[in-house]
Amino acid sequence: MLRICELLKIETSIDELIKLTGFNPDRGTTMLGLKQAATFKNIGPTGVKASVALLKKKKVPLPAIAYVEGNHFLVFEAVNKNGVEISDPAQKYNPHLTWNQLAGIWNGDLLIFDPKEAKKRKAKQPLAFVETSEYDFGKVLGGSQIKHTFTIKNVGQKPLKIFSVKETCTCTATVVSQDEIPANGLGSISAVLTVPSRNEVVEESLLVLTNNPTQGVLTLTLKGQAFVPLTTFPERLAIGNQKPRQKQLTKRVSLHLADEVQVLGVRTDSEHLKATLEKGTDEAFFYVNVQLLPTQPVGQFSHNLLVDYTYQRQQTTHNVIIFGQILGELHVAPNRIFFGMIKEPSAVSKKITISTHDGQPFQIMSAKASTKGVVANVAKDESRTRYELTISIAPTAKPGELSGDIVVKTSSSVQPTLRVPFFGILAGSD
Repeated sequence: MLRICELLKIETSIDELIKLTGFNPDRGTTMLGLKQAATFKNIGPTGVKASVALLKKKKVPLPAIAYVEGNHFLVFEAVNKNGVEISDPAQKYNPHLTWNQLAGIWNGDLLIFDPKEAKKRKAKQPLAFVETSEYDFGKVLGGSQIKHTFTIKNVGQKPLKIFSVKETCTCTATVVSQDEIPANGLGSISAVLTVPSRNEVVEESLLVLTNNPTQGVLTLTLKGQAFVPLTTFPERLAIGNQKPRQKQLTKRVSLHLADEVQVLGVRTDSEHLKATLEKGTDEAFFYVNVQLLPTQPVGQFSHNLLVDYTYQRQQTTHNVIIFGQILGELHVAPNRIFFGMIKEPSAVSKKITISTHDGQPFQIMSAKASTKGVVANVAKDESRTRYELTISIAPTAKPGELSGDIVVKTSSSVQPTLRVPFFGILAGSD
């Protein structure tokens, strides 16, 4: 891009182009990054598919940037009867390529430029510029929060609209200062990232959807290294499959601390789970007694054991996932229904089987859908230990989304009500 600017007599510098292209020392840049830089410099970039034949006929405006061999860029400066005169900053190729050489490395991808047309269009569009789109927060404690504000400048001549901000992870929250940035104005997006309490590389991105014509989606990235100065055994505590309990179930997690770690206490995020701290054989070793209470409902569960601690005067929290399942008297298969797109309602039906784990008889008192348009019919075997429900679409169902639960009332004291979610879309008659 620097060579293109030299040939077109556009004032710039290598430092400016590094920022404008989003150049990364490890990954380099892309054709989109080059196009974005050319747009900022107002030299009218356009991505085209050309060919050797068109170059020979001088039907392609030069200079242009060519994408060759799948990972390399060249500047096409001029053509003659023998081939193409090029610039290659990496000096991989000679300054002149024959037509046969070019045909072997280039499939036609090209970025051409029209500065005159760009000057005419300049007043017609917004243009987003983020000087630093990647924030490296370095090495931080797992469980801590990272806060950073990205600044977006509208270097165009029309308002830049921010339609939405999406996160690649639920642990990132964003706030947009304003959803429309005036020409030559500034806007900001604040991000709060809760770093995972694990030893790992962290990289999360915000996707900013705008009306920027050259790059509708801006990517803002937070990255760094999370570390935890303690270890737990096990790293995740599996409770397994348990029958409904009459008394609490106790499990142990051991804590092994690095130097300068001080445990402040332990807690959980569930009313069905209790935790107490017990000293081990030395100051760097503790036990956590985890108690699953009888109040834990039937079904799968996932809770967090939270260890509050300080390290080098910084306070944070380490979490250990505790998961398992409380088995009921009844087994439901499948535990959810997906109808998909329904074109012929009379031809669509699904089956649900409800049976006992221990072979004891039970009774289904009723079964019906929570929303109109879906019907449940019950059939039982003679032993009353297994029932089959047929779920079908009612003739009166209206086109559109069909979603809700099949609600089953049973004689079980442990599971008096079962719910099986369903979803589908009923197509219209036309």
